[in-house]
Amino acid sequence: MLKNIINYGFCATIMVISAIIFAMILLNEKPIKPTKKKIALFIISVILYGLVIYYLNDTTKTLMLCIIYTTLFIYNFKLTTYKSIFMTFLYIIMLMIPDILFLIFCVAILKMKPEVFYEKFTDSIVSTSIICVLLLLIVCVFRRPLRKLTNLKITNKSIIIYGILTLLSILIVF
Repeated sequence: MLKNIINYGFCATIMVISAIIFAMILLNEKPIKPTKKKIALFIISVILYGLVIYYLNDTTKTLMLCIIYTTLFIYNFKLTTYKSIFMTFLYIIMLMIPDILFLIFCVAILKMKPEVFYEKFTDSIVSTSIICVLLLLIVCVFRRPLRKLTNLKITNKSIIIYGILTLLSILIVF
């Protein structure tokens, strides 16, 4: 039990930090100056993230994580709600790429059985760290097109379209 709590706590910390760095890269922001409010938001986000991944499953888990990321982006980067939701969807979609690459690497190249992969690596600190580093490398390599994408004028219709496409892609993949 304590091992799981520590594991989920570290995984939550890594994921929240990677979300902040992801937004900093795409928004071309300087490092965030730590204020009491931002530190409190970070700690609350990590705690909520850890509780969500420990206690919730499936769609409820995904929706709660989207709310956590959206709130994090709104308050740390002073984004509009629409842009923050879009950044959240983009982050979740981009997070699937290194996740799939890591799975393919372990199963195809290392000849690991999928059952062993899911038992040993899913929700572990090592896999979370590898996936987040890969995500940030991908974002750094493709930052120009991603910045253009994030600078699009966002309207209610485009949020609905991107949201539906994102949810469809998440349902197809998972």
